[in-house]
Amino acid sequence: MNDTDIPTGYIGCMADDATCPQAARCLRALAYRLRARQPEQPDWLTIINPANTASRYATPQCAHFRPATPVRYAKGMQHLFDNVPLAQAGGLRRDVGHCFTSRRMYYRYRTGEYLLPPRMQEDIARIFRRHGIADGPCFDSYVESYAW
Repeated sequence: MNDTDIPTGYIGCMADDATCPQAARCLRALAYRLRARQPEQPDWLTIINPANTASRYATPQCAHFRPATPVRYAKGMQHLFDNVPLAQAGGLRRDVGHCFTSRRMYYRYRTGEYLLPPRMQEDIARIFRRHGIADGPCFDSYVESYAW
């Protein structure tokens, strides 16, 4: 991960390994550290209030914790229905389309402009199983990224 991967306005955390047991594995803490090491410092940062220790240290895992482990996203669905029998394709396309908030969003995910998170991949796989297609969906490719 480098500083260009961090979304604009992403909330960082100033906690370090000495003050937080989760800091070494927390995406928010790692993002803050990356930003702090940049030669050109930004004019502003969005951070979790360091004075609010009740929300951060009340439990072993604070409410703001984000795991710093990459997630496998699917990229593109251009060939999602290639191996589907024609008799089942219509209903399957309709049901898969309902996974998205609009046709526009469907096409953005379909072309790979947006990455499909694991939960959406599982929702689509469940629809395939419900329609009796054992092979499941075939996404164009996969990429690993952080769940910001």
